[in-house]
Amino acid sequence: MKYKQMSRRDRRKLHQRILFGAVVAVLSVGLLASSLALPFNNLFTDGQAQAPGQTEQPEQQQTTADLEKKVQENPKDPELLAKLAAAYLQEGNQEKSVQTYEKVLSIKPDDSSSRMNLALTYFLMGNNDRAVASLQYEIKNNPSNKEAHYYLGQVLAYGKNDYIGGIQELKEYIESAKTGTDVVKAKQMVDEWQAQLDKNK
Repeated sequence: MKYKQMSRRDRRKLHQRILFGAVVAVLSVGLLASSLALPFNNLFTDGQAQAPGQTEQPEQQQTTADLEKKVQENPKDPELLAKLAAAYLQEGNQEKSVQTYEKVLSIKPDDSSSRMNLALTYFLMGNNDRAVASLQYEIKNNPSNKEAHYYLGQVLAYGKNDYIGGIQELKEYIESAKTGTDVVKAKQMVDEWQAQLDKNK
């Protein structure tokens, strides 16, 4: 089931499973750690959901406008572009966020943080094929990035219903990471998915 077709309850469950670990972990080392808090909370609220950017925030508008001006002055600055991509995403403008992250990667293809943020944005848009492709590219070109396996496993399972592939990716992550909170979560997901596969045999 695609993200856009999910009920609020399913979105909350997905939030707990992928965003609880993935967003915090990925973005804590990237540019979006603080800027993503608002839109993701809005996406998974229990009450009347309000789309990100529906209520305009002058401070954020000013920040985005300021970043756009700076990017016009320095169009090849990957750091500025990445910040602008984050600002677009906070406003709920996922298309512009994707376009801007792609510009970052055209300038700096080895920017792991931007590539994984791009994959996450694709996932939220329901474009699971591109989310998978972005994470697979990251794994191929940066084999030491164990977190990419963690996110790819979840996108495969929750976005593509490929639980076998998801289990394989999470096992790769568990083997590389060894210990930690996300390892515990990964093991729980593997057990859950395997039980579901066994049940469907």
